[in-house]
Amino acid sequence: MKIKRYRYIFFTAALLFLILSVKTASAASGTCGDNLTWDLSGNVLTISGTGDMYDYTISGPWQSYNSSIKYIVVGDGVTYIGKYAFARLNLVKEAVIADSVTDIGMQAFYCCSKLESVNLPANLAPTRSTVAFSYCDLLLTAGPTGSGCNIEYGWTEEIPRYAFRCNTLTSITIGSSINYIHNNAFVCCNSLAEFTVQSGSDFYSAEDGVLYNKSKTKLILFPTAKDWDSFTIPDNVTSIAQYAVYDYTYWSSTVNPEGTINSYLFYFKNWALQANNAISGSWELEEGTVGIGDWAFSMCDYLEEIIIPDSVKRISEAAFYGCTGLSSVQLGNRTEEIGLQSFERCSGLTEITLPDSLKILGEYAFCASGLKNVEIPASVEEIGDCAFFRCEDLTEATILCKEAYIDSSTFEKCSSLEYIYCYKGSTADNADLYPEGVTIIYLDDGEAAKGDVNGDDSVNELDVVYILKDITNLVSLSDEEKAAADVNGDGNVDILDTIEILKGL
Repeated sequence: MKIKRYRYIFFTAALLFLILSVKTASAASGTCGDNLTWDLSGNVLTISGTGDMYDYTISGPWQSYNSSIKYIVVGDGVTYIGKYAFARLNLVKEAVIADSVTDIGMQAFYCCSKLESVNLPANLAPTRSTVAFSYCDLLLTAGPTGSGCNIEYGWTEEIPRYAFRCNTLTSITIGSSINYIHNNAFVCCNSLAEFTVQSGSDFYSAEDGVLYNKSKTKLILFPTAKDWDSFTIPDNVTSIAQYAVYDYTYWSSTVNPEGTINSYLFYFKNWALQANNAISGSWELEEGTVGIGDWAFSMCDYLEEIIIPDSVKRISEAAFYGCTGLSSVQLGNRTEEIGLQSFERCSGLTEITLPDSLKILGEYAFCASGLKNVEIPASVEEIGDCAFFRCEDLTEATILCKEAYIDSSTFEKCSSLEYIYCYKGSTADNADLYPEGVTIIYLDDGEAAKGDVNGDDSVNELDVVYILKDITNLVSLSDEEKAAADVNGDGNVDILDTIEILKGL
C-alpha cells in the first residue's frame, strides 16, 4: 500500500515538475520595443508587435535562455531588428524574418556560430554599413528565395546598399530578375570569393567569379577574397564601376610628379580607379594605363591638370565630374571614348583638344563645363545627347564629322553660341539643332557642293543658266564645275540636272 502511495506521490511530483517546466519555458517573455514583445516557447524565440526593436549593447533580454533557443521568428509588423539583438545566441540554427522588416542593426546576429539559414526580406533596405552577421561561420552562400543558399534574399529587382553585411559569405548568386545593384551592396563581405548569376538574366553575367554587365563590357564587382594576382582584366572591358573593388590593399599607389606624398591615385591592374579627393596640382597617369574608371577623379576640386598617356583608350562615366579647378586636359592620341558625364561641371576647363582617334563622345560629356570653343574630329561616330548642354561660355563649335547623329539637346542652353562650322549637307548642317541666332558657316571640303556650279555658296537659277550654257556649248565647264553640275549623279551634265535644281528651289 505504501509502495503505491509513494508511486503516486512520485508520479504527481514528476507531473508537477513537467508542468512547471513547460510553464516556465512558455512564460519566458517580455518587451523588446515600445510596441514589441518577445516570447520563448520551447526552443523558438518569437518577436511580435509593431515598430522597432530596442538596441542592445551585448545581447537581448533572452540571453539567459541561450541554451534553449534554436529558432528565431521575427513576426510581421516588426520594422527594425536592434543592435546586438540576437548576438551570441550560439545554438540558433535558423532565423525567419518577416517582410515588414526594413533594417537590421549593427551586429544583430553577432557570433551566431550555428546559424545556417536566414532570409532577408524584400523590403529590407539597410541604412548602416556596419556588419550585421559577423562570425556566423555557417553562413557561406547567399542567393534569391528558393536558391537553397544559407542566406536567401527576397529582392526581385534591386539589391540595396549594405544588403548582406556578412563577413563569412564566400559566394553570392545574383537572381535572374535583378536589374540594379546599389553601391556598397556587398560592403563587409570580406570573405567573398565568387559571384554567380542565375540563367536568364538580362542585366548581369559572371566569369571566373567576377561580376560583369550582360555584355561583359563593364566590370561591376571584383570579389574581395578572390586571388588578385592571377586575374587579368579582359580586353573587351570598356569601363569599371566606381565601387568594383572594395579592398584597397589590392590597389597600387603613385605620388604626383611634384613628389608630394600626401595625395594618392590608386590603380586596379592597368586601370586608374580612384583618386583621393585631396589630390592637387598636375598629375600624369602611368604609361600603360588603358582606362580611367567610373568617377575616378570626381569632385577633386584641387586637381588643375591631368596628362593622359597614349595608352589610355577609354575615359569612363563621370571620371572627372565636378573637378572645378581642372583647367588643362592633355588627351592621348589613342583615346577612343569619352564616357557619360566625363567632364561635366568642369567649370575651369575652357579648352580641350579632342584627338583624331576619338569615336564616342558620351551623353553630358562636357555638360556645364567652361569650354569656349571645341572642335569635334572627323573620327567621331557618336555624339551623345546633351554632350555640351548648358556650356554657357561656348561661342563656337567646329564639327568635322559628317554623319554622326546630333540631337537638338547637344548644344541646348549654350546661350553664348554664335557660330557652327561644319560641312554642307552633313548632319550638323541643320539650324534647328542650335539655339536661335546661331550662324552656320560651311567648311571647304575640297569639292564643290552639288548644284553650286558658279561657286557662290548657293544653289539658284544662275547655276541653271551655267548648265544650259554648257549644254549649248556657249561655255565649257571645268572639271570641278561639272562635278557640281552633275546633281543627279548619273555622270552626265544635261537638262535632267537643271530639273533637279529647279525642284529644290
